[in-house]
Amino acid sequence: MIKNLRALLALVLLATSSFAQDFEVAVDASSTSVCGDSQVELTALPVSVGGNSGEGQTQGERPVITLTFAEDISNEDFTIHKADLKYDKDFSFGFQIDDAINDIYTHAYPVFEGGTVEGTTFPGLEYTDGCGNSLNFKGSTAHFTENGFGVDMHTVEDYISWDNIIELYQNDWGIYNHGYLVSVDNSIDDSYEIERNHSYTKLKTQAALPNKVNMKVMVNPNGYASYTPIAFDADYDIALNQNSNTAGNSDYLDVNSDIDFDNFSFFRYTLETIPNLSEHIDVMASRANNGEKLWTSYFTHSLTEGWGTEFDIFVSEMNQIADNYGKNGTDQLWMTTVEETYDYILVREKLETSWTISGNTVEIQFIGDLPTDLRFYALSLLIDSDVDITNIEIQNGFNHS
Repeated sequence: MIKNLRALLALVLLATSSFAQDFEVAVDASSTSVCGDSQVELTALPVSVGGNSGEGQTQGERPVITLTFAEDISNEDFTIHKADLKYDKDFSFGFQIDDAINDIYTHAYPVFEGGTVEGTTFPGLEYTDGCGNSLNFKGSTAHFTENGFGVDMHTVEDYISWDNIIELYQNDWGIYNHGYLVSVDNSIDDSYEIERNHSYTKLKTQAALPNKVNMKVMVNPNGYASYTPIAFDADYDIALNQNSNTAGNSDYLDVNSDIDFDNFSFFRYTLETIPNLSEHIDVMASRANNGEKLWTSYFTHSLTEGWGTEFDIFVSEMNQIADNYGKNGTDQLWMTTVEETYDYILVREKLETSWTISGNTVEIQFIGDLPTDLRFYALSLLIDSDVDITNIEIQNGFNHS
């Protein structure tokens, strides 16, 4: 029996690859986490590997959740809400390293996921899914390709290789478009910068990834606003820059505010302008404790090259954030990519829940249309009831690339 005051169903609505994926039902019962007895596979249909942006993909059936209670119930006995953020976290924090610098792979990646940097072993930084299952912090690289003299920078020392980009992407890290050339060339059309880097990235990753790296986040070179409308015309979901007139530019972004999903330009802080990152996150956590659900993003240009954030400071700040708000702290933090947070909020807004009651069972279904080219499809449901839940079953799912 699952003793229930609040059940957190953190389910993957839609598989993101061509095989069925497992997911877990997480139940938070009066501060004591209890997991479901077993995992259930999504019914995920194979996808066409030839289509781009969802073209030619086959959809499966939508998930159906069946809750079994200890006794017959009515609508007055329970409530169902969509969590503001995945796993019902209080705030989300995104981090990027710009300019294809390999520090994202050699330094940030092992610090977050666990690994060795220059002889020092890091255990990894974690939060949980609300059911005791640990999840690692994630980050992103904003990459360009050419140095202006025909040289692919992914073949140059100190810059991230294509193999490393593929590995990051396979582990749900972000790969973002930062234009094609190392520096902005005013003689080259902005649309070429975006489209050339996009197509070349797909070309260089198609052998290892069935659906290639399909970038949906544009990091505007030098923060120039001129790239933003062009990125949206090129079917990008997000334009990131450090200039004004963007969402979150003067404050953390409330994830329940009105978000323009067709033209989402999001502010990001430069780490070098934040005297103490962990204190910056403390402020966000304090406001979250008062009921706000917040989102922010930060970036640097390097962790080792002298023009960004010093590695030791980065490690110290991230460890403090993890200790305070990750798995070993309050576990309020969702440390993931800007792309995953955006995708979650979009799914949350586009889908509605409906349910039918039959005796002691409730069948929950999902209504609404979703884009076919998101990278992440997930939704967490909060179910409150004073009646014990004895069983949770989840069937079916989509599959998109």
